[in-house]
Amino acid sequence: MPISKFEESVLPEEDSLGPKKTFWEHVEDLRKVLIWCVVVVCVALVVCLMLDDKLVRILEYPLSCMDMFEKPKPSVSFQIGTTKLGPFEVPPEQFAAIPNVGSSNVTFKLGATKVGEEYVLTLKPEAAAQTSFWGPF
Repeated sequence: MPISKFEESVLPEEDSLGPKKTFWEHVEDLRKVLIWCVVVVCVALVVCLMLDDKLVRILEYPLSCMDMFEKPKPSVSFQIGTTKLGPFEVPPEQFAAIPNVGSSNVTFKLGATKVGEEYVLTLKPEAAAQTSFWGPF
């Protein structure tokens, strides 16, 4: 089958491919490359372990700047027994029970009070605790 001019310009000449290798020579090359990969990963691991504090600070920096220019939004959490639901972002106009004490998160305990013969659900605000995105850390 004749070769076109395009194929001649794209295909390398047979001599430029280098010597032919046997299967075991290819396996030997693969073994060398895998050993180099293991050595590089081990060196990188040792370097990362030596610089762990600096790396953690570098990775945490964007998280610390995330709310830098944003005022904390008021939020409400509800606690039923030991289960806490929330926080839910709520503007004070929509939930008038949010106290204006400067706290960004208010937790209300759900309880029951007997009024006459029937029980009525109540919301009792807990003491304002300063909470962050990461909880009590």
